[in-house]
Amino acid sequence: MRVRVAPLQRALAITWLLLGLVAMAGCQLVSDLHDYTFLPVANKVDLLLVVDTSRGTILADKVELFDNAIGGLVAGLANHVDDIHVGVISNSLGSYGADTCADTAANDHGRLLSRGTSGAQVATYRDMGFLVWDRNQTHSPPGYDDLAALKMQLREIVVGAGSDGCGFESTLEAWYRFLVEPAPSADVKLVDGVATPTGLDTILLQQRAAFLRPDSLLMVVVLSDENDCSLRVGAQNYLALQLYQPGGTQPYHLPPARAACALNPQSPCCVSCAQPSPVGCDDSGDMCYKPLTGQEDPINLRCFDQKRRFGVDFLTPIDRYVAGLGARRVSDGVGNLRDNPIFAHGRDPHLVIYGSIIGVPWQDLARRNDSGEPNIE
Repeated sequence: MRVRVAPLQRALAITWLLLGLVAMAGCQLVSDLHDYTFLPVANKVDLLLVVDTSRGTILADKVELFDNAIGGLVAGLANHVDDIHVGVISNSLGSYGADTCADTAANDHGRLLSRGTSGAQVATYRDMGFLVWDRNQTHSPPGYDDLAALKMQLREIVVGAGSDGCGFESTLEAWYRFLVEPAPSADVKLVDGVATPTGLDTILLQQRAAFLRPDSLLMVVVLSDENDCSLRVGAQNYLALQLYQPGGTQPYHLPPARAACALNPQSPCCVSCAQPSPVGCDDSGDMCYKPLTGQEDPINLRCFDQKRRFGVDFLTPIDRYVAGLGARRVSDGVGNLRDNPIFAHGRDPHLVIYGSIIGVPWQDLARRNDSGEPNIE
């Protein structure tokens, strides 16, 4: 669900905060009372921008966001760092096996974007999908040493990302897939009603290998005004995004939650009406005979308050993404621990920065004017 956001100029404050974090990461020595901690130093930055391309995203907002925030962030980095990789991905990962967002335009697979506003491809460094700031011209071939030219190309990619993506934004899973997932699947297909990852996305792996350097400061910046909707991949979790009855034309609605969910979604008695009532739970208040209506279960709110409303949390646990930014080994999805690509070659955890330039509900910002009306200006 989209919420009204603060004016995009407010993103400037977060931009300078991110630059401050980068500066801190470059310090060699900090003092904490009587303890001294040596921090790692990096002389290069790999900057990954995760942009919202969901339908309804306003093009003018992307332009303003770039001009007021992202352009300033890149300029601030380029003024202090001689070597920067800049890549852009979207938060659109398609349908997870459901019938919504099943078209090609709604799935960018977490790969680097290079489409421009005209639909033509923007030239990237050696056609690898990202741009390179190369102040001292040490790369072969050299990258940009003209900051204005770099910003112009990056602006074209950010704005050109467009607004034809999936409305169920997989912001967290998008960067995890690009940077961390040991074996990203090429696709997710339904096999006997079960969402099944298939193949290996070798294109993404090639892009990751070229973009992510072992001795850089890695900076992930999210640009979105939406909640995350990264589903668990597999089983029947895709039904959270299903619009029509499988194989039919009638609207599909998730089964309701049992009564315990309204009181405490974390209760062991809180399950879906599609599941048996757990032993020892009072099911006298359950209304499982009454299916949800379109008003109770609108498709665009499927990722909101799932456990209370449906008795099931279809979203990927946040622990996955915390581990992705800090753990040296991560799960490969089939029960094995694999090396985390971010840290596989010795990167220090202090050289990973995650930030967001996001919207907030207008109610958190509004003041009332002299007439008593809400005013966020």
